[in-house]
Amino acid sequence: MNKSILLATIFEKGSYPKTTVPEVTLCGRSNCGKSSFLNAILGIKGVAKVSSKPGKTASINFYNLSNKLVITDLPGYGYAKANWELREKWKILVEDYIFNREQLKLAIILADVRRGIEEEEIDLINLFMGRGIKVLIVLTKTDKLSHSALLRTKADTLAQISNLWQDMKHRVFFTSSLKKTGITEVKKALEGIVKTK
Repeated sequence: MNKSILLATIFEKGSYPKTTVPEVTLCGRSNCGKSSFLNAILGIKGVAKVSSKPGKTASINFYNLSNKLVITDLPGYGYAKANWELREKWKILVEDYIFNREQLKLAIILADVRRGIEEEEIDLINLFMGRGIKVLIVLTKTDKLSHSALLRTKADTLAQISNLWQDMKHRVFFTSSLKKTGITEVKKALEGIVKTK
């Protein structure tokens, strides 16, 4: 999965590109490292724009990976810098995509490892699972923690997830886009989606 292109940037619900391959969507709180993670997965620098200002992505971006898989980048949630009107517009767009896109087969929920899995992530995971969509959980920015702190956080997070969803423990990844930690493992999981489409 080396070749990738920006297939479409969508601002309005229902105007999605016509595709036949499986789709994987990325969801995460604003500033959780989603764009850096996407660039690492695509293997191409700067495809997804990295911003220091939360709430800058007001569209769904569709990326074609070698005509075998499409990755969609959803607008970040928790828009501290966005006004109410924009937040509502994004909510309508995202919910329409989640509930009506038949090609959507997998959701990757991203969270900053220092913040962990909170109520919004839990609600999203339950939403996707309720629709029968598989979920992977990715904790980002592991390079921001010391080795000992990361070990504690991993244990706490896995315990939390096992308590909420018994069969999810093997679908949790700890990553650093900077150091490329965990990226290969996520790519293998994506290749599994392509093979079982």
